[in-house]
Amino acid sequence: MSRTLPEVLRLAALTAAVSCASLTAGAADSVADEAIRITAVEALVMSSPERALPLIGRVLDGDGSDELKTRALFVLGQFGGAEANELLFQTVESGSQELRVEALRAIGIAGDDAAMARLRASFSEFDAPARMATMEAYMIAGYVEGLVAVADTTDDPMMFDQAVNILAAMGEVEVLR
Repeated sequence: MSRTLPEVLRLAALTAAVSCASLTAGAADSVADEAIRITAVEALVMSSPERALPLIGRVLDGDGSDELKTRALFVLGQFGGAEANELLFQTVESGSQELRVEALRAIGIAGDDAAMARLRASFSEFDAPARMATMEAYMIAGYVEGLVAVADTTDDPMMFDQAVNILAAMGEVEVLR
């Protein structure tokens, strides 16, 4: 029996949701379990945000690996929207260094104007790796104003150079004059 692509996608999303819900309860027992969890999280990108976001939230709150959580953050970046951004910002505020950086990149992928403004307001509170990831998020989102603000206000020569280099790579040389 052959299935149409929409049917296959719906089945994959449903399977992913069921797998993700049942697998987020405890730590992965084996490499195979971890691979299944990662596949389930990645398949959630084909689901609706209403179904996927609560499951991704449970993954991020659970005791899964940083790799699993990194994949969940990437999926959040694909969804965008206020609820997804809130989950991303929760990770920025309380996640491990690696997850904070990944959450910042995912915020850039979503490219939401309100999220960019929130990053800009928080920039001075971030440590150096988070500031670098924030500038990367600005670049991904095309948020020139954030990069100009960094170049204009930073006392750190490395941050200044990075902001200027990103602006130049984006073709925004005129804002540097």
